[in-house]
Amino acid sequence: MSLSSNTLYASDVTVVPIKLRYSSSFSGSISGSSITTFRGESGSISLSGNINQDSINYLSIKHLYYSRFFNNHFPNSSSMYENWLQSTAASGALDADRRAYPVGPGSLATAISIPREKYGENIARYSFVVSSSLGYITDDGNGNLVDITNNTQLLNFSKNNYFSNPNNYFELMPTYIVTGSHVGNIIYSQGMAIITDGNYEDLLNSLNSLNFYAESTIYENTVRCRVSENDFNYTLNPSANKAGSTGSYIDAVTGSDFRPYATTVGLYNQQNELLLVGKLGNPTSIPSNTDLTFVVRWDS
Repeated sequence: MSLSSNTLYASDVTVVPIKLRYSSSFSGSISGSSITTFRGESGSISLSGNINQDSINYLSIKHLYYSRFFNNHFPNSSSMYENWLQSTAASGALDADRRAYPVGPGSLATAISIPREKYGENIARYSFVVSSSLGYITDDGNGNLVDITNNTQLLNFSKNNYFSNPNNYFELMPTYIVTGSHVGNIIYSQGMAIITDGNYEDLLNSLNSLNFYAESTIYENTVRCRVSENDFNYTLNPSANKAGSTGSYIDAVTGSDFRPYATTVGLYNQQNELLLVGKLGNPTSIPSNTDLTFVVRWDS
């Protein structure tokens, strides 16, 4: 009697991660979209009475993303705070994650929060671009937001390749030295863009477009199901049984030339629970003198 099932081994299963990158674009005002903004302004805090929401936002942004940074704009490695550093460059390097938080009465900061459903696992480096009447802002790949309006070469490259030739854009963008006015920071893994330059307070009110590329990982699963030459050499189709009998085949399937056909491959766990079903495009004959391998592939 042929086998109706075979055992899979670890060597039969492979999982390959595939990084996906896809664009998100918002034109004009982002009001009404799922993107939210938080305006922060330094002010006095009292234990009694009402606390201004802008003051709460100001202190929250500072605590979450700037409490580890001091006047030199580079992190203090001895600090106990985790401020979600975006660069592994050495402290003080030109391409390091630099942060300067405005201090003093009336200092302003604005946080732009993008929901995970929009940016996936993280915002792609070099891809955050904001166009407004105040300037053309992008990220430098290390978590810094800079105004590149006056960098004609970089500005033209970005405009000509961002959407029309994204592969070229992401390949060549890291070779450019992003120079310009430092206006804030971006936390790629949290979808947070923070404007710390008070001159850009009206950025969102003068917005032309906000664009970024999101990144997510999917996994291509492959299982190789081997069928040895002596396996599955009898049909399990109930119609092959003689009427009124159990295990007795009709004459048409007992000859030496008869070969069963496979139409479906099922994957089961150790509890014999069906986990996945693969349907073949066409019925496949099971050969009698050679091994056969079915490859089941799906994304997760």
